Amino acid sequence: SRNMVLKWFEARRGLANALVGVATTVGFSSSPVIFNAMINRYDWQGAWRVLGLAVGIPFALVFLLMARDNPRECGLLPDNGVTPSRNRKAPETHPSADFTLREAQRTLTFWVFVAMVTLSALYFTGLTFNIVSVFGEAGMSRAQAVAIFLPASIIALILNLGAGWVSDHIRLKYLVMIQAVGVLVSSAAVLYLSTPATVLLLIIGNGINGGMFGIVVNVPWPRFYGTKNLGRISGFAAGWAVAGSAVGPYLFSLALDTFGGYGAVSILAAAVAVAVLFLAPFANRPDAPLPRS
Repeated sequence: SRNMVLKWFEARRGLANALVGVATTVGFSSSPVIFNAMINRYDWQGAWRVLGLAVGIPFALVFLLMARDNPRECGLLPDNGVTPSRNRKAPETHPSADFTLREAQRTLTFWVFVAMVTLSALYFTGLTFNIVSVFGEAGMSRAQAVAIFLPASIIALILNLGAGWVSDHIRLKYLVMIQAVGVLVSSAAVLYLSTPATVLLLIIGNGINGGMFGIVVNVPWPRFYGTKNLGRISGFAAGWAVAGSAVGPYLFSLALDTFGGYGAVSILAAAVAVAVLFLAPFANRPDAPLPRS
């Protein structure tokens, strides 16, 4: 569904992705609060059933009736055929390059963005699944733990919209660097979580991470590598994000069982974020692939 939106826009791709990301950001950030309330009322089995019915029937029908893959199959052009002025074009868009997945994998830029989305998914999911325990280790209550998600979601929402618009005008590596800083701030806050100030830092770090995620996980692939193989390229990157989401909760639990706290996994996340910050300045638009025979 995200790839479909990216195909419908070119010059305003970042902004369009940001508008779609509003719902995603709100959904991810508010889900712990909603799920907590559903579990308290229906138990976890009942919460699963309600979610299954809501997603499996209404959403599937809406998608079936309303979704269209790309503008060309409807006789239209991206951005409704409107060509923006030169200063509004995305600065790194290839005019005609269409990379294969293997060609994309040979570029440093590809792996910098993949590393960032993997780290972001790993850290956010691991922290979210264990947030009550993280706060409990710091001597704070379940209510205090769940309360961080609403303000973080507000920050993420504002940043998602702002970064989406900005991404159509600047190099994407700067957004990766901002997201890495967000993970650094959040992981440092978890490491020293004990005061209202560190809770505030945790909220800010999570808000930055969430606000940048929707841009970094989607916009680079069509901008750098074209749309012909967009499904393969973005699917590969999304696979790493899913893997990160799966491993994150395990690493948080492993850190607690092995070291009696979450310091080790926080240091690991911070170290990877520093590595991304070091490599991000080199994550420029890759050169177009050589013509294929």
